[in-house]
Amino acid sequence: MRHPSRLARRARCALVAAGVFLFGSVALGATTIYTADEGQGTVSVFDPDRGPLATIPIGISPHNVDVTPDGRLLLAVGVATHAGGAHREGTLVLLDVAGDKPAIQAAIAVAQHPAHVVPSADGKRAFVTDAAADAVVVVDLDTRAVVERVSVGSYPHGLRLSPDGRTLAVANMKGGSVSIIDTATLAERRRIAVGRKPVQVGFTPDGQRLLVSLNGEDRLAIVDIATGRIIRKVRVGRGPIQVFATADGKSALVANQGTAQRPDNRVCLVPLDRPAAVQHIVTGAGAHGVAVSPDGKLAFITNTVANTVSVIDVASATVLRSWPTGKAPNGVIAR
Repeated sequence: MRHPSRLARRARCALVAAGVFLFGSVALGATTIYTADEGQGTVSVFDPDRGPLATIPIGISPHNVDVTPDGRLLLAVGVATHAGGAHREGTLVLLDVAGDKPAIQAAIAVAQHPAHVVPSADGKRAFVTDAAADAVVVVDLDTRAVVERVSVGSYPHGLRLSPDGRTLAVANMKGGSVSIIDTATLAERRRIAVGRKPVQVGFTPDGQRLLVSLNGEDRLAIVDIATGRIIRKVRVGRGPIQVFATADGKSALVANQGTAQRPDNRVCLVPLDRPAAVQHIVTGAGAHGVAVSPDGKLAFITNTVANTVSVIDVASATVLRSWPTGKAPNGVIAR
C-alpha cells in the first residue's frame, strides 16, 4: 500500500497546479451540493439557487462523494492513475469543507476498484466498496488507515447506512444480492437475493424498508428489512442507478441512466405505500446520482451525459433549474 501522506502531497500538488478553484472562495448557504466529476477529476460545489461556487481538482477520478455527519469532511472515492496510466490505485480523498476554501487533508490508498463511500453515524469511520476484492473496506478517519475488510457478495458497488446507523446495506452487482452488515461487529448478518444487477440501495426514513435499483431489470425492488422478503418490484426507466427515499417515506426517487448508446433522461417518483402510477421527471441525459436536501424539500440529480446537476422540487415533482458541472458527474451529496 502506498503511504497516505505521499498520496496527499500528490493530490495537493495537483490542486495547486490547477489554481485551487475555478470559481474562487466558497460562501456556503443553508444547503450545499457536491458532485463527483469522474470525467475530469474534480468535485464541484453548488448552491441550489445560485449555482456553481467552486470546482476542486482532487487528483483522482471520483465516482462517489459523501459528507461526515458534522458537515466538516467531504469524502471522495475513485481511482488515481500513475506512471502514464500503467498503475491505477483506488483512493479515498478527505477534504476539509468547513471553511470558505476547501482543502485536501489526506489521500488514502484503500482498494483496487472503489465505487462508493459512506461515513459511519459517528463520523469516525468510512466504508468503501471494493468491487475487485468483493469487500467493504473500513477506514479510520482519525488515523487515516484501513482497519478492516468485510467480505460481501460479488462485485459490490453502492452502499448506504440505515437511519439509525446500525446497518450497512451493500448492493452486489454481479451477485444479484444485497449484503446486510452490522456496523458494530462488522459482520455480514445476511445476504438477500434481490434480482439482476443491483447497483445502489436506499433506506426509508423509518429504516424498515430497503430500496434497491435493479439495473438489469429496469425495476426498483422494495424489501422488508426484518424478513428479507421482497415486497414488490416496480418498473422504472431504463438502466436505473441511484435511489433515495423522500423525507416523508412515501416515495422513492430513482435516476435512470440508460446506456451509452441510448441514455435515459428521467427520474422516477415511485409511490411506496401502495402500488400506484409512477411519475417520470425529465432532468438530463444520463440521470445517475440522487441526493435529497436536509429538509427534504429538494432533490438533486447528476446527469452524467449532459454534464449537469438538476434541482427538483419534491412536492411538485418539477425541475426548478439545472446547473453545469464538470465532465461526467456521478455521485452527489447535499448538506
